[in-house]
Amino acid sequence: MASRNAKGRMIYWKISYCKQLVRCSLLSQLLFTWLIPNADDLGRLEGDPEIIKGMIFPYHQKITPKQIEEALRELDKEGLIIWYKVGENWYIQIPNFTIYQKLRKDREYSSDYPEYNPDMTSHDKSCHVGQNLREGEGKEKVRRSEGEGEGEGENARAPAPKEKTKYADFVSLTNDEYSSLVAKLGEEGTRRCIEILDNYKGATGKKYKSDYRAILNWVVERYEEEQRRKQHDKPKTSNPFLELAKEEGLL
Repeated sequence: MASRNAKGRMIYWKISYCKQLVRCSLLSQLLFTWLIPNADDLGRLEGDPEIIKGMIFPYHQKITPKQIEEALRELDKEGLIIWYKVGENWYIQIPNFTIYQKLRKDREYSSDYPEYNPDMTSHDKSCHVGQNLREGEGKEKVRRSEGEGEGEGENARAPAPKEKTKYADFVSLTNDEYSSLVAKLGEEGTRRCIEILDNYKGATGKKYKSDYRAILNWVVERYEEEQRRKQHDKPKTSNPFLELAKEEGLL
């Protein structure tokens, strides 16, 4: 069921140029845009794939909860959503939701869903479907995976956080996070994104729970815009064949 206060939402035109979204499958792109009008005033909604199936794709028989689960993992990996678990239940947080939704404070509702915090298990492979925080009473509880917190309502905790390496004065990443960025951007692009974030944090005193998420959320877009400007300002040769040969590394 959609949030009680999700009646109308705005989708910013730049979504068409979002590199994170373009890297996702078509189903993930469709799911992301359709999650927006179903989110509450803080950008949260239920994250159980089976519930999302009934809420967002009720008439699409070929779209299965398993496909939705895979799409959620993809969106979470790109930083477009945070998919997290509290107790036995899954939720979604859209990180930049409040930036693009202009809501009157006197009409803004509090959220029905728990807030995400870094200790929660995100995109856990043990995801089970079919249970809802508000509708789960009286239903058979889903068995917890080994290692999750004991006690009703306790946040499911992830394994011990991986050690981070300091790549700049104000930027730290795990080895997996750095490798993921290199796979997406290459060594040069990754170093430049780290430099952009490091300069920003050093100048403003801004702190992030995750530098990796910050890079995915906005630094990559800043870097790509910088590359487009460089390409636009690049002097053009009078010989297009010579220019093409240089770009292909033949000269």
